[in-house]
Amino acid sequence: MTAGFDAATAAERDLVLRLASPPWRLRRSLAVETGLLQIRSEIIKEAKSAQAARAVRRNDAVDEAPHCCFDIPPAKVAIVAFAK
Repeated sequence: MTAGFDAATAAERDLVLRLASPPWRLRRSLAVETGLLQIRSEIIKEAKSAQAARAVRRNDAVDEAPHCCFDIPPAKVAIVAFAK
């Protein structure tokens, strides 16, 4: 960006560098911000995946747990209900 200016003195070179610095810093800060947002997005995706995996494991554990009165087959429950 500074190549387009023909600075003859040290003061002119300093002014050229001062003019070139803000756009460079802005581009750099935008790149850093974009990178941070991408990292944050990946962290959120990983957390959601882990949360979904935990929910699946919890549901599997509940499905595998014995169900106290539901362990009796439906036909026997009906026979007991009519016998009373």
